[in-house]
Amino acid sequence: MNIKRQAFLNQLLEKIPANTVVLSSWLKEQGISNSLQQSYRNNGWLKSIGQGALLKFSSKDASVEGALYALQKQANLNVHIGGLSALTLNGKAHYVRVKNTYQFFTDKKTVIPKWIREYNFGKDSKIEIYKTSFLPSDAGLKDYDVNGSYKVKIATPERAMLETLYLTPKNVNIDETYKVFEGLSGLKPNVLQPLLESCSSIKVKRLFLFFADKFDFAWLKYLNLKKIDLGEGKRSIIKGGKLDKKYNIVVGGIDYEN
Repeated sequence: MNIKRQAFLNQLLEKIPANTVVLSSWLKEQGISNSLQQSYRNNGWLKSIGQGALLKFSSKDASVEGALYALQKQANLNVHIGGLSALTLNGKAHYVRVKNTYQFFTDKKTVIPKWIREYNFGKDSKIEIYKTSFLPSDAGLKDYDVNGSYKVKIATPERAMLETLYLTPKNVNIDETYKVFEGLSGLKPNVLQPLLESCSSIKVKRLFLFFADKFDFAWLKYLNLKKIDLGEGKRSIIKGGKLDKKYNIVVGGIDYEN
């Protein structure tokens, strides 16, 4: 074993936050050969948690945030925590359907490694991966501090709500969406405006404005609706629901009808 390479690897691993994943491909980019990585695995200083994914000996388990850290910082993948998960991390979703569920959003071209889906993150944690390009990949994101050790990119409340609407009603119940939306009185119109203008989903934009109207949030008056393309024709969100003529969408539910 090359002593200098070993010392370099030791220093490198010391800088890796606890419970974060170390990618074998990233180690190779730093000049750490497969043979040196194998030697560390044989000695128990690194352990494999899936193809191309490793943990330091001092880390008991990988966290979901620690896995995302590797995808973002080491693999440079375009992926973030969004939707209901991001709303929860932002303190905006006190009502959620499933605890310990993390919704990862990425574009349609990004390939998420297999180990993400196969690794047991514990505490009944579950990762849902959604591939979509209805919003620009780099818009409406923020740094989220993980225990003061490192940061990962998650959706702002504004983007996260649009992502939740994108999943409604197929993956998220519309009544749940309504209850979450009710707590969003503090959204920032300067963040919302460019997101709504660049959003390619007519359904998402109409449903967003429909709910915003229902709650009559103060920030709504600061949006320039003339710059937001709402398309043409009717959109059916709930089969057998009621037509909202203003936004030309079919919705339903006793909790949010006038």
